[in-house]
Amino acid sequence: MKKLIALFAATGLMLSACHSSIKEVEPSAAFRNALDEVMQRQPNALKVKPDQLDNRKEPIVLQLSYDDCIELAMAHNRTILFEQLNAEVAAADVVGSKANLDFTVGANVGYTREEQEIQARFFGDTRNKEITATTNVGINASLPFATGTTVNISAGFRRSDTNSPFQAFEFFPTSTLTVTQHLLNGFGFVPNLGNTWIAENNRTIAEWQIEATRNEQALNVAMAYWNLVEAEGELQVLYRQEDLAEDALDLAKSRLEAEIGTRLDVLAQEA
Repeated sequence: MKKLIALFAATGLMLSACHSSIKEVEPSAAFRNALDEVMQRQPNALKVKPDQLDNRKEPIVLQLSYDDCIELAMAHNRTILFEQLNAEVAAADVVGSKANLDFTVGANVGYTREEQEIQARFFGDTRNKEITATTNVGINASLPFATGTTVNISAGFRRSDTNSPFQAFEFFPTSTLTVTQHLLNGFGFVPNLGNTWIAENNRTIAEWQIEATRNEQALNVAMAYWNLVEAEGELQVLYRQEDLAEDALDLAKSRLEAEIGTRLDVLAQEA
């Protein structure tokens, strides 16, 4: 009986402490959303909307299976969310580390027009101004390789038009191919792919860390869940022991009233 009284007293203190702490915390939007998700898993008789919590006086009983606890913990655990964010950052670093091997393409277009007054004219020349127009169009591409080799390709043409009867249409195409190979700094795969290898390893480590965090969280939930199940079982055993003790006490009192028992037996059962 003393053990039961101590247990009930400790339980009451824990409940009062939890109750006082709940009053001091204002439920956040994340708490409301999580509670709403939990409520959706309940039977229809137990479902409660978050906006009805303030008006609800009776205790809220949640029924969650072990799988539900694991799923909710995985979806709302901040440590897992941070690890997932770290994995996304690591994946972005992998993309950024390959920037030195990006294929680049460029183009340029230019147009110039010049007008000049004619100071001396030939017989039959009716122009007032000499007009010259020049058009330049070009395209270039650069392709770097992990070996330290860079290939540059450029092509273009230049067109010149004029209203002079002494000059004809002019067209000048050009093309260039340049191959550059680093011999000291930047030669080989290590200096060009080293950052990429490091970033990929960091991404792999981040993915492993997510799995490790998930496993750790699942273990914590499992231990808490089964500890609760064990505590409920022990509480039922204590309730059963209390019932047996009360039955034994009633039996001792009945034997005392029938003068087939002693007062000492009653005191022993009360103890």
